[in-house]
Amino acid sequence: MHNAIQHKKFFTAVVFCVMILTIILGCNPQPEQTIQQPPPEIRMGYCPTMHPYVQNLAESHQEVIPVLYDNSAAAMQALQAGAVQAILIGRTAWAHELTTDLRLLLMSDGLTLIVQQPGFIRYEDVPKIRIFTHEDPAAVQSLIPIQTNVVYYDDFEQMIAEMDASVAVLLRWSQVSPTDNLLIPVDPSGLKTPAFRSPHLYYMAPMEETLTSLLTTLSTNP
Repeated sequence: MHNAIQHKKFFTAVVFCVMILTIILGCNPQPEQTIQQPPPEIRMGYCPTMHPYVQNLAESHQEVIPVLYDNSAAAMQALQAGAVQAILIGRTAWAHELTTDLRLLLMSDGLTLIVQQPGFIRYEDVPKIRIFTHEDPAAVQSLIPIQTNVVYYDDFEQMIAEMDASVAVLLRWSQVSPTDNLLIPVDPSGLKTPAFRSPHLYYMAPMEETLTSLLTTLSTNP
């Protein structure tokens, strides 16, 4: 008889605890889990020399949809027309392409050639011209044929001042002015040499919010 009473008291206590726990949980509902929305799709135009960069972006950012254009000018026109949300091209924007809301993220700052008159040159013919540069010799020698006649300057402004029609200047893309003229090395097929191009990501200011995640990633992981 005594054991039965004890068992009854124990069962009652367990039921009471369960009731209290149910009330407590009911008063403190668990927060609802929010479903994370995928980032908005980004149509990214690009020129042929930027294919490897865009391919890597598309592999690491599923929202990036690559759109190939024949050249940088066509990609820029598509951006300004709203056909794409961003473009990746191998050069800086020229003066006639600049608008008040055009924005740039230079993903890497490589070297290129500028001259007084724009043109193309076969890469193997680069040694036929004289080159002025303010860059480190190791960087220069890794880019151009070793037999090229290179004049190294300590003073950048002096180098630019002494530039004439007989020379090309090798400088960083970040130093290229929208009014400068490029001398573009090409391969035997006439294709632009990728080593003389650098990835320039252009977009319009109103698209900055849409591109925030991508721009943040690229800015912190150049």
